[in-house]
Amino acid sequence: MKDLIVLLAFEQALSRYARGLDERKFDDRWVALFASDAVVELPPGRCRGSANLAHFHQEVLAPFVRTHHMTTDHLIEVNGDEATGRANLHVTHAIADSTNMLIVDGIIVSSLCRQAEGWVFRWLKIEPVFRDGMIAQ
Repeated sequence: MKDLIVLLAFEQALSRYARGLDERKFDDRWVALFASDAVVELPPGRCRGSANLAHFHQEVLAPFVRTHHMTTDHLIEVNGDEATGRANLHVTHAIADSTNMLIVDGIIVSSLCRQAEGWVFRWLKIEPVFRDGMIAQ
């Protein structure tokens, strides 16, 4: 039963993370998804510290006028107050000043930790598998 509660927390955290990206809403509630020393690794770069994550994501998303993130097949392994998570990812990016789209399929891998306010990301990484139908490099 505890694993199901953590799985739900993981699904909710990923959904809130994705919603923040798509709505470009990096408010305190979004930042609270991460531990203060969290690390996020995206294809263009890496960021450490929850205080830096809003600015980092704004820069990463700057080339796109709109994005749509979807996650599926959420898996979680719990070990006390720590957990690892994995989910499939599909993202459509509308490129600024263009009618072109960038479509990325991949996985999100992460570690979470239980804190007083609940489960938060300690580490999150997006690993592209395909970009526009081609195998990602």
